[in-house]
Amino acid sequence: MRMVNRISKNIAAVTEDFKEKCVRLKDTLVFKSPAFKKGKKFLSMFVVKDPQDPKDPGYYYVERLGMDSIAFLLHDSNEEDKPYIVLEQYHSPRRIFQKGAFTGSMDKDGLTPEDTTIEEILEEAGYTITKDNLHKVGLQTVGANTNEEVHLFIADITGLQRKKKESENIWEENTNLIKMSKDEILKNCEWRAILCMIKWECLKVFPEGED
Repeated sequence: MRMVNRISKNIAAVTEDFKEKCVRLKDTLVFKSPAFKKGKKFLSMFVVKDPQDPKDPGYYYVERLGMDSIAFLLHDSNEEDKPYIVLEQYHSPRRIFQKGAFTGSMDKDGLTPEDTTIEEILEEAGYTITKDNLHKVGLQTVGANTNEEVHLFIADITGLQRKKKESENIWEENTNLIKMSKDEILKNCEWRAILCMIKWECLKVFPEGED
């Protein structure tokens, strides 16, 4: 046990030299994709290097114009067996239909994560809600190669009527809203949907502020 403790401490140690290096790191833009959708969305790629270390290979990450994003599930308390609603849509990079959370990019100036989510709920799901129906359940870093964070929400639609809107393009025409149980989300959905569901279920048992 003592040997394991010594090894773990060595592995976990952060040196002063490394802390100083992190302060020196500089981000340099190396690529920017063409704009689309009226110039609102594009990707930029950066390399991060220590300017005082010529041998530093650096690392790369990408940034969207709407740097952060939101993700949410709908929840209907009147549906005992399948209270969650997820979105099924075509995922172009993987060439599959994927079940998961509703998502949206925070690419509009002045909108908070809550404002963006309420707007996306209306656009993608057809429900008009207020902040009283919206519950933030977490904030998650998307991955090592992007600086994006995703704000996770549950939207309570209990008793609300859905207003179906006309699809604007072929992608919107080919999406489905699917009712699911907790187990079905765990088995069939991508990580954002799973996190939204798990965090919401935990908050119901252990509300914030309680030990």
